[in-house]
Amino acid sequence: MVLGGLAFERNVNETAGLPGVSRIPLLGNALEQKQIQSVKSEFIILLKPIIASEIGDRAVLEQSNERFRELNRAIDPFVNN
Repeated sequence: MVLGGLAFERNVNETAGLPGVSRIPLLGNALEQKQIQSVKSEFIILLKPIIASEIGDRAVLEQSNERFRELNRAIDPFVNN
């Protein structure tokens, strides 16, 4: 079940050069560095309802938690779980 989501795009335009020299028409363009990046991100909330009997509650929840931990490690390998 998808509860909700958020998608966004961010554009980053960066220009670097030597102060003062970048204003000189030919020399400024030769020594100037431009970087354009487009970053797209999406955040969604997924819910999985679990119905478990009293006997199997702990095993079902542990299995679900382990899948969540694996997903966390796949997204961010530096997460310590």
